Amino acid sequence: ACRVGSEMFIRDSSSFNKKYYIFIKVKDGQSLEKLFKRKFDMIEKLASSSEINSENIQKMEKLYNSSLHKYGIVKYDAFEDMGGKLSFVLALLDKDNTGFLLNAIHSRENCFLYIKEIVNGESYIMLSDEEVEALKRAMNFGIEESEFDI
Repeated sequence: ACRVGSEMFIRDSSSFNKKYYIFIKVKDGQSLEKLFKRKFDMIEKLASSSEINSENIQKMEKLYNSSLHKYGIVKYDAFEDMGGKLSFVLALLDKDNTGFLLNAIHSRENCFLYIKEIVNGESYIMLSDEEVEALKRAMNFGIEESEFDI
């Protein structure tokens, strides 16, 4: 019984060895070991790239959070005798609604440019109706279109 079992084992292992040899050979003659090594090297490169990308995203978030990326603009006629809405207010704010208002007032002879500081969505100086509107537009900038939570 032991002899029969050992003959079957040798015959089965010989068949297994042939199948294993066929399995580890790839069609272009490269071994499966080389293929695995290439794939593992590729995985290591992807992991490294992913880490670099995460670091870059963090840097971009810092830059984004400190930039003036919210804006609102209102064009208006500063004087009744002038048309064309040449005067305007431009509000530029960061994520905390801190920034400034630029108010350009055009007349027939001159153009005056005023700047007002905005801190947390508020001004310490009285704002005109146009400035209030520009500030509201800037503070609400991107609320409807926001796809990302940054």
